[in-house]
Amino acid sequence: MDHLEKGRYSALVISPLTRTKIVPDVILVYGNPAQMMRLLQGAMNKEGKRLKAELAGIMASCTSGVLRTFNTQDYQIVIPGNGDRVFAGANDDEMLFAIPAAKAEEIVNGMREQRFAKYPIPISMRMPPPFPGLEET
Repeated sequence: MDHLEKGRYSALVISPLTRTKIVPDVILVYGNPAQMMRLLQGAMNKEGKRLKAELAGIMASCTSGVLRTFNTQDYQIVIPGNGDRVFAGANDDEMLFAIPAAKAEEIVNGMREQRFAKYPIPISMRMPPPFPGLEET
């Protein structure tokens, strides 16, 4: 499990971003899979490299979200664990995206520059959907 170096830090502060009194090191964003897709697109925009995910079903936001992001300064996508569900009220349709605060402007700019997808995702489906080789009767 990810952890902080023993004896190096005396405290860990967690607070809502809109009310925090400190400059954060890590920003956690909860959202649905389509919103996670937009964050991924923003994260990939600058360097074009994929995000690698290491998933854990226990202590997910604490270790994978907060600590791994703090230690590596890399974006993390997390499936909320028990603590998120019991204490933070995370729902079954939510995921978590951890952003190093130093990259907050980068990810926002990356989402702005993406032209191929917006949120909410527009749906355009012809009925019936076209299938190659099938003729309409």
